[in-house]
Amino acid sequence: MRILVIDDEVEFRILARRILEAEGHEVIEAGTGDEGIAQCAAHQPDIIVTDIFMPEKSGIETILQIRQTNAAVRIIAVSGAGGLTSGDLLASAARAGADRTLEKPFRARQFVEAIEDTAGAPTKLF
Repeated sequence: MRILVIDDEVEFRILARRILEAEGHEVIEAGTGDEGIAQCAAHQPDIIVTDIFMPEKSGIETILQIRQTNAAVRIIAVSGAGGLTSGDLLASAARAGADRTLEKPFRARQFVEAIEDTAGAPTKLF
């Protein structure tokens, strides 16, 4: 599978790449929402993993914009904001069009299972 990881934290992108490539996936990275939108258009990923709390364009704005042109791509929203804020952000991401949400920090196995579950889930039409 081709997976696009959008996160402003380089360390998270590196870790996600290592985990996903070890599972045999192709990984594309983006450090901003706008870069992620461009990478999505250029590479047509099967799954997008996007952070919610990013400068300039939030993950929610990114999800909404991607959904305008690509209703079929599966999206996993992740957030490590912590506390009620993280849950609120993830709930907002689900309403915006994320197929699944995952709160940071998470274990590598949880991440891989979220990817596998999302890949096998029926496509939502937003």
